[in-house]
Amino acid sequence: MSFETTVRDFAAALDDPSAATPATTSGRMGAPDARRFAVYRNNVAVGLIGALEARYPVSRRMAGDDLFRAMARAFARAHRPRSPVMIAYGEEFPEFMAECLARPEAEPSREDDAFGRNRHREERSDAAIQRTVGRPTTPGLLRFARNDDRSSTQLHHAIATLADVARLENAWVESYHSEDATVTTVGELAALSPDCLPGTRIAFHPAVRLLRFATPAASLWASAQVSNGSVAPTEGLGEDALITRPDCDVRVRVLPPGGYDFALKMREGATLVEALTALDDPAFDFGTHLVGLVDSGAVASIIHGRSS
Repeated sequence: MSFETTVRDFAAALDDPSAATPATTSGRMGAPDARRFAVYRNNVAVGLIGALEARYPVSRRMAGDDLFRAMARAFARAHRPRSPVMIAYGEEFPEFMAECLARPEAEPSREDDAFGRNRHREERSDAAIQRTVGRPTTPGLLRFARNDDRSSTQLHHAIATLADVARLENAWVESYHSEDATVTTVGELAALSPDCLPGTRIAFHPAVRLLRFATPAASLWASAQVSNGSVAPTEGLGEDALITRPDCDVRVRVLPPGGYDFALKMREGATLVEALTALDDPAFDFGTHLVGLVDSGAVASIIHGRSS
């Protein structure tokens, strides 16, 4: 058997706990050893769960260890790494968590998934997640039981907040690993001729991430940076956040009203004037927002327009 075939069979057996131990793996007795091979399977699961714990530390504290690990294990079974480089692993986890927690109690099914493998292991994970959510005495998200309208509303808000915090954490990691680029200074902005403003555009730094949340996720994440205790979802209005990486230091800012829409328009290619016109808000302070973007390290370059 070729080396490539051996590696392929080994990887396939790691991916499917119900598969037989590969014939090419043998122990001291010269035969496949299921118990020893199980160590490799467990190491894969532990490694992937650990990668998610490292990527989403605040989400883990917010959900509680039991629930987070149950969801991480289910995710690891359904989403294998697409690359040996683990930087990008887990980027789909926020949506996966939201779907798992919003799903009603899992119904038994034997349908095959897109890869042709039986789904019963994933369904057992779903059931375990739902059982964990229902424990009212567990810290974090899990204290919200489904036994009345008020707690159901609280749980719904907690799930939305958890998903938003996870999206922020994922964006933080993406920003951290983005390519380097120079940034525009406030001095360069000040030197811009007023005649060029109507047609001027800005190019954003590769590390910039713009996020819109239905919950106060950015403030909750920020408060968690100065505390090592459990993190509880808080009531509050939705927030818009800007993530930048000036001087290789990732920073998260809560944007003022209008700031997200203004920045998004320019990121989509609008000129400064077009972005301002699209807002149609007389109270919007164009200069303050533009300087704020530049000062935060969000702007890589100013693309000058023609003089009018």
